[in-house]
Order: sequence, then structure tokens, then C-alpha cells
Amino acid sequence: MAHPSLFLASRAASLLDPASDAVVAGVLGRAWCALDRPRRAAVRANRTALSARFPLERPFVRYVTSLLGWLRLLGLTRADVQARTAIDGLAPLVAASEEGRGTVLVAAHVGEWEWGAAALAAAGLPVVAVAGVQMRADWNPALRRAKERLGIEVVGPDASPVRLARALRKGAVVALLVDGDVVTATAPAAVAGRSVALPLGPARLAARFGARLVAGRCRRDPADPGRYVVTLTPLDEAPGDAGDEARLHARVAAWLGTVLAAGPGDWCLFRPFFPAPRTDA
Repeated sequence: MAHPSLFLASRAASLLDPASDAVVAGVLGRAWCALDRPRRAAVRANRTALSARFPLERPFVRYVTSLLGWLRLLGLTRADVQARTAIDGLAPLVAASEEGRGTVLVAAHVGEWEWGAAALAAAGLPVVAVAGVQMRADWNPALRRAKERLGIEVVGPDASPVRLARALRKGAVVALLVDGDVVTATAPAAVAGRSVALPLGPARLAARFGARLVAGRCRRDPADPGRYVVTLTPLDEAPGDAGDEARLHARVAAWLGTVLAAGPGDWCLFRPFFPAPRTDA
């Protein structure tokens, strides 16, 4: 049984016409931004690091929009998700699954990442999502059950590499957020012209176990806010990439940099991502 507050939130989202999400998210997101000084400061720091210009409330509004879709998702079936989603670039993941290689899928806090994972599961691929506590600790058990019903197995960031390797050999998609803050290993990488400690897990898993390395984004269809479009981009097709952890890590960083350059205000990250500028004593 779902946690009462999660059930009510999901029920409210399901009763809301997706066409109204932009208006609701606009109101709630602006209020959240105004009231949440620490997260507002983090967004400002990231905006400065990217040399970007966008209203500070924009990531808050974008997050509420994705949250409404996520809450609505909890009441849907796999068939519902499949009927409402178009996927571009699925063939390499299907081939990797059939070959017993599996796919390491990298995503970022941009767009509707929760819906994207559900869409891959609805397409018939086993999905293992690596994630920490989501939203609220008391929601976690219900969220895990809901995702299992949609075909998504959730494991913690401390999951054994052996467990993940076993899932890949069974043809699974192992999904990781490359801008997450709960990681076991990082390595320096260039993102948007800045050196950051980027999670090494995606490149390491793909290099060590021969899995495909693919990046994924999920966005609302501009013509119909109740439908979604998933775009999958292979990151391992350049000569010499296969098995080379350092090269694959650089590919992940380059993809993230491209995504952020295309829409810095869509990045729903509420902690400083880039190192603070050094000041000489």
C-alpha cells in the first residue's frame, strides 16, 4: 500500500490534465524558488559556472513539471506508458540485450528521466535503476513497488558490481544519473569547460563488462504534453572506445556538456555541481 501522502499526490496528478501542467508548475515552481534559499543559491552558482542566462525559477518549474509526470506514472500500466511514448534509437539497446551484453544508460537531471526509464521497460527491456533515496525516505518502499510493477528494479548506489554485471549479462539496461551526488567512484572530466569530479560508474561498467554505453533523454512532446519522446544516443561508436574506460568517461562528460549548453535552465540540479572558484590568500 502506498504511503498516504504519496497516494494523494499521485491521485491529484492523475486527475490533472497534462495540458495544465505548465500552469501548475509555473505557480508552484516560482513559489518554491522564492522560499528555498539554499537551492536557489545552488542554481545561481551553477548558472554562473555555465555563464548562462535564465530565470532562477526555471529549474524549479521544470522539476515540478517532471514531478507531475512522475506522480502520474505511478498509477499507469506498462501498456499505458508504451502508448504514450515514442522512442528514437532503441535498436542498439535491443541488439545488446539479445547479445547478452546489456546497456549502461546514462541520464541527467534534465527532462523526465523517471518516465524515460519506464518507457524502456514498457518496450520490453529489463531495467535496473541505480538510485539513492528519492524524494522522501518514507516514500521509498512504495516507489520501489510501483517501479517494480512497471518493470524497473531499483538498487542502491552501493550495489555490488557483480550484481550489475549479472544484470547486464542478462540483457538489462542499467540506468545511472551521471550528475548524481551518491556515487562510489569519480574521476576528473571536462564539462562545459570546467573540470569536475564526474561519476565513473557508467564508463567503468561499460568498459569492464563489454556493455553498450548509451545516453538517454526523455521530453514532453511539444504538440501534446500527455505524450513523451525518448532520445537515445550511443556514446561508444568512435574507433577505440570499446573497453577504454578513460575515453568512455570523456564521452559521458562531453554528452553532459552538450545537454547543458542546449538548455542550462532545464537542469534540475539543486546543489553546486562545479567546484567553487579558488581564491588566493
